[in-house]
Amino acid sequence: MTERLAWMHERTDGKHSKGTKIIPFSLHHIDELLHDIGLPLSAFTRFKQWLMPPNPSDYETVTRQLLARYGRPLNKVAD
Repeated sequence: MTERLAWMHERTDGKHSKGTKIIPFSLHHIDELLHDIGLPLSAFTRFKQWLMPPNPSDYETVTRQLLARYGRPLNKVAD
């Protein structure tokens, strides 16, 4: 956690909660979570998100992988 805060502080001059600067850090956090559960986005997609506005369709692959893994959407209760 200390390393993460230092990383954010270095790149935002200590203003990591102001304006649009929060977006790249939010995407970085989402990327880490997806990696932790074994559903990482491609390197190209992650790179593209740092340069352009996020595109929700980038996460369609995650949805397909979850369906393949669990056979149903996660928000549906199994019968």
